[in-house]
Amino acid sequence: AVDGGVAETGHAPGETAVALDGAVVSAARPARANLDAGGVGDVGGVGDADAGEAFPAVTTAPPALVMRRFQQRELPVELRHVDADTATIAIHSETPRQVAVPAGGMIPETSLQVVRVSRRMEAGKLNHGEPIEVAVVEVRDTRTGVTREWLSGRPASSHDPVALVEDATTGRRFIAAPGQRFSATDGSVFSVTDVRPNQLVITEEATGVVHTLPLRGPRG
Repeated sequence: AVDGGVAETGHAPGETAVALDGAVVSAARPARANLDAGGVGDVGGVGDADAGEAFPAVTTAPPALVMRRFQQRELPVELRHVDADTATIAIHSETPRQVAVPAGGMIPETSLQVVRVSRRMEAGKLNHGEPIEVAVVEVRDTRTGVTREWLSGRPASSHDPVALVEDATTGRRFIAAPGQRFSATDGSVFSVTDVRPNQLVITEEATGVVHTLPLRGPRG
């Protein structure tokens, strides 16, 4: 879920958006091929049915989803310092606080796991180009497997991409982030593989088929 996601997506008054995890959306009608008198369909299949009988095509259709908006939000965390194998991290939320997270531990309110804690020398503008020791923490997003590196004294440089998607049949809207799962009304289960500025990539888990949903405007 995205903190404040409903307000940030630019909905008209009365619109709502919810997290995509577990959501059930309308399934798109699968393409169908009409067989000719010879029993050969336009998808290359061969059959012995009577002329005009319809059979499902060999390709699967994605659920009737439309990507309406792309946005990135800064992670609400900041590395303060490290001690041995433990990182002290500030969480900027409604109740700001600092937490100590050891290597292998999860950062509260996120899907991030601390992988490695260390120190190293860095040169920067704040120290007139002279090397200074900084704390370093490597974190892994458990949803996507992507690793990130944070340095003490600097805001978290990573961003968490999310998409506003709409069920084209019902008009219901959802917030989607990489790694989330949802099901269509026909029982097919999909996962969000990637959220890009111009497209949403989803994978049908049963078949491994990848569908790309292009970004479309509110009226598109």
